[in-house]
Amino acid sequence: MVKIKEFRGLRPTPEMVENVAYARSRKANQMAKKRLGQVHKLKKTGTQKEFYAEISHALLGFIADKLNLAAAGLISDEVADKLKARHVSENVISELLSCLQECDFQRFAPAETDDENMKQLYKRAQQAIVDLDKAKLS
Repeated sequence: MVKIKEFRGLRPTPEMVENVAYARSRKANQMAKKRLGQVHKLKKTGTQKEFYAEISHALLGFIADKLNLAAAGLISDEVADKLKARHVSENVISELLSCLQECDFQRFAPAETDDENMKQLYKRAQQAIVDLDKAKLS
């Protein structure tokens, strides 16, 4: 079994084995894409609350992985402070917070939304992840 993994190039680098923060940061994009793939499936099934919860989870999970933080305890103010400390532009931070606030509103307020709003938020979340990745958080 080990030989198969070595052959496919899936063996982790020494840095990834020894440094958890490095490993999480390196895998953050992959995990975000996986989570957004789940979001896309939820959009097709029409489960709105789960759709918005998963987008929020994808965004916070990406930030948590990049900054080596626990995603469960992250709040918007803390995210903004951490990103400002890493010199991320105000535009990127405000767009991220806007996405998170919209997710929270749609999850907890009794409002109906249409497919176009869901599609737009999905695109904004994707762009926020791209912009944060370009900011070199780790």
